[in-house]
Amino acid sequence: MTNLSQEIAVLKEALKRPNEILIKYRELGSAVERNRLILDEITLELELLKLERVKKLIPWAVILTPTVDELRESPKRKQIVFYYFLTGTLISLVAAILKNNLKGLVFEKEDFERYLNLNFDGYIKDDINLNSLLINKFKANLKQGEKLAILKLEDDKSDIETYFLKDSKIKFLSINNLVDLDNYQNIVLIAFSGKIKFGTLNTVKDYIKIYRDNIKGILFKSN
Repeated sequence: MTNLSQEIAVLKEALKRPNEILIKYRELGSAVERNRLILDEITLELELLKLERVKKLIPWAVILTPTVDELRESPKRKQIVFYYFLTGTLISLVAAILKNNLKGLVFEKEDFERYLNLNFDGYIKDDINLNSLLINKFKANLKQGEKLAILKLEDDKSDIETYFLKDSKIKFLSINNLVDLDNYQNIVLIAFSGKIKFGTLNTVKDYIKIYRDNIKGILFKSN
């Protein structure tokens, strides 16, 4: 009977231990969860403190120490100067072309040749001696009693007569005297760059068709 009572006591004691283990496990689990929450809070506060510290620092002090290259990166002054020079030149050129087109003036030698269907024989220079030699080539073919008519293709007046020595065999005519061409068997045209409009040149073109056989040469005077 005594043995039976002892076995029952031992059995009861053994049944108490699992409950103690479970209780201890729960206590430890609660402690771990509590410690984890505390760690998370501390970590968050630490990160916030770091951010506040960075905000208080001078911005450029948080980057690497700056270095200066020997070669300039920007602004590149030579490129800027070249760019504005090129741009200004192009704008001026375009503006001049548009202005001349609006005025309807003839500037290029090739335009005269194409429009009048004539080829130039030479150029008028700002030199009396050279111009005299040039005009003398046409005078050499004059017959007895003939005169050389020099037709100035220009809308504005010029001092072209001063480029040549005074000669009784030379007669200067303007585009206002086209009807007088009928009196001359030897005609030389002088075209001026930027001095005549296409509209005026169209009228001259009609007369040139009539007196083409009498035209001995055509000269060009640039600006």
